[in-house]
Amino acid sequence: MVKVFDQVQRCMVSLTGGSGHLASYSLLPDSFRITKEEKSDKGNKYYFTAKAFRESEFTVHDVSTSQKPEEISGSIVLDDSFNLVRDENGRIMLEPWTCVQIPMQKQPVSLREKVKKQLLEKLQVAESIIEKIFGECRFKEDEKISALLEDIQTRLQGAKISADAQLQYTYLEDIYVNMVVGIMDQDMLSSQDEIALLVESIKKRIDNFDLYFEKLEKNTLERPFDP
Repeated sequence: MVKVFDQVQRCMVSLTGGSGHLASYSLLPDSFRITKEEKSDKGNKYYFTAKAFRESEFTVHDVSTSQKPEEISGSIVLDDSFNLVRDENGRIMLEPWTCVQIPMQKQPVSLREKVKKQLLEKLQVAESIIEKIFGECRFKEDEKISALLEDIQTRLQGAKISADAQLQYTYLEDIYVNMVVGIMDQDMLSSQDEIALLVESIKKRIDNFDLYFEKLEKNTLERPFDP
């Protein structure tokens, strides 16, 4: 009965009134009773009664007032694991009320997905940082990677400060060591190559990220990365 009560209360805090106004009921746990249970084509249907305080944007229950609880009765459909069940239109099967849509529970994110997301974000930040430095320093189109590396090293040594938060030390050290130098090694770029080639290598990984991550994961990344 506790699991049924928990799901009913979960729905009762997010009801829509007939005029569209939000409303809710705070159920008194000791008053909650299951009066009947039956099978439905969607799961198990529980009929219940309870005493509850009704609240809305116009009415708020306060223990200091003399407001009395209402007697309510209704039904809810749950699956065999006591999870909420929805009808063909995606509505939670709670009667006679309409429940505001409660988001589906998200599947836990795996460690692999977290790592994948972090790598993509680092690539995107690396691309952004290089573009910002390029514009800030007014590098020429054919500027060598060595100029970029020198500028980053100068910033890391604290001799050059940018007003842009994304060009500060915390970002730069990680991007410099793990992205710029790493990608140069993977694609066999030298400091005498143009910055444009480094940017192109980063874009190539972002545009083909699933394949790039898969090759890294399986340790099958060829040099240079060629999707």
